[in-house]
Amino acid sequence: MLALAAAVVALDPWIDAVRPLPRLLLNIAPVLVIYLAALVLVRRASLAALAALLPLAFIQYINAVKLEELGQPFSIHDIGLTAQLLADIGLFVRYSHGAILLVVVGLVIGLALAMRRLEPPQRAGAWQVALLAIALAGAGWLLSSSAERVYEEAGFYERAWAVDGRIENVGLVAQLVAHSARRVAARPARNPRALARALEKIEGADAGDQRTGVGTVVGTGDTPPDVLVVLSESFFDPSMLAGLEDCTALPGWCRIRDAGLSGEMLVPTFGGNTTRTEFEILTGVPYRALAREVYPYNSVVTRPTQSIAWTFREAGYRTAVVHPHSRGFWNRDLAMPALGFERFIAADELHDRQRRGFWISDTVLTDAVIDLGDALAAPWFLFAISMENHGPWNEERPGPGAAELDRIPVPPNLRAHEALALRQYTYHARAAVAELERLVDWMMQRDRPTLLLFFGDHLPALDEVFDRSGFDRPEPMNRQPVPWLLLSNRDLAPIRPGAAPERSYELGLWLVDRSGVSRCPIQHALIRAQGDPALAGVIESDEMLALYAEVLHRPPGDCRARPARAAASHTP
Repeated sequence: MLALAAAVVALDPWIDAVRPLPRLLLNIAPVLVIYLAALVLVRRASLAALAALLPLAFIQYINAVKLEELGQPFSIHDIGLTAQLLADIGLFVRYSHGAILLVVVGLVIGLALAMRRLEPPQRAGAWQVALLAIALAGAGWLLSSSAERVYEEAGFYERAWAVDGRIENVGLVAQLVAHSARRVAARPARNPRALARALEKIEGADAGDQRTGVGTVVGTGDTPPDVLVVLSESFFDPSMLAGLEDCTALPGWCRIRDAGLSGEMLVPTFGGNTTRTEFEILTGVPYRALAREVYPYNSVVTRPTQSIAWTFREAGYRTAVVHPHSRGFWNRDLAMPALGFERFIAADELHDRQRRGFWISDTVLTDAVIDLGDALAAPWFLFAISMENHGPWNEERPGPGAAELDRIPVPPNLRAHEALALRQYTYHARAAVAELERLVDWMMQRDRPTLLLFFGDHLPALDEVFDRSGFDRPEPMNRQPVPWLLLSNRDLAPIRPGAAPERSYELGLWLVDRSGVSRCPIQHALIRAQGDPALAGVIESDEMLALYAEVLHRPPGDCRARPARAAASHTP
């Protein structure tokens, strides 16, 4: 058992033998429980130790991969993604050194067979009953409220990204146990009193004037515009890195950016977890309003959930989403219909699956969007999610020759592998801009008024590049903004000062407002609360949370009812 305890400490990068004994025991105890249960079953000490350490070693490996790519430690919520990961194993293999894993698995199987052959089983007896009772008692305690209090005092990993200092103090195993025992409600609870106060303040600011104050499309008349939203995987302008002149990395982006309304916004993730940004764009609810570490499409969007897609749909729009990747990954196959999309076109429906790099190209996505836009009855709302510029970026990534990549400018202080990664990223970002230009050309040839919103979901997982080059702005990499751009084949009214969206949860509702489509009262309240300078600092944090809760709890079909009446009928 001492050897097993030492192995637990050795495998965890955040604990060591000089930590206080209680902290060590918080990490060792769960593994010992597994060891005792395995010993009862296999009756061989070495094989039981292997059975206890293997899951821990695998979790630590996944933790290391996740830290390297996303800056986030392994979470208990990640276990719920196992089925999706196995169904889309290609994505994981790109990050996980698949050949090495196969060799390790083979060695482990060989070791287990050798242990089974060399160590004779212990004689069955009463000791098994005693150990099983101890294991069950230990497991029961770990899942009890008493253990929850003990582990809670050790500290939780709470931030939306990056490693919190508390997990470094408590250790990964203790953190996993803490979160498994914690009672988590993904949706914020309704608060009728706070909601009523927020609505009263918003109605006072309206002062009988229902204008949004941000302007709508000019020149559309009574014709509702078709609306296309493009989420571009990992898109940002590398010119924001220190050592690069503006417009040198993506000259096409600079040209097209000046043709519409543009800005920058903060997003709730870095390097991955696209669905956090998707969730914010579509619902208008910030990720921080949810329980920490949840995956929105697995824990929140599990039933019909109010969104801008439902808003367009209720206004008579056809709604569809296009994503050139696995239909079921991140639960999109269930979440997209729940968010109001009538049709979901994924990789399995695409006739052309040509890849550029590791993933299906943005060219294929653009072709699918144009075909769908030409085929759908108007008006329509399309949401396109690209995949091409998903990581990793390394020497194994297929792409252009070195001569073409070497022409792409990078900061002068990067090492060779860092420069390669940034050049690969920029090559695909240029492809994204080229496809945006194709969409703009198509939009400009259409007779119907059309809005096109393009944005990045997060910065890419180029941590080494960002650490070495730095940014023009002093904020850390996970607080750097991503760009957005709104274009139209009609004139666009200017944005009122102070009303431009600065966070991803503001962008979707802002788009609805620009389109002139009638939105439900709770969405109108959010638009005013988020974008009206007159309300800045007036609405308290609990009142904003009550608005977000109302969005998530109210069925889409009940959207048109005034939220105040719904709140009055709901007891706290």
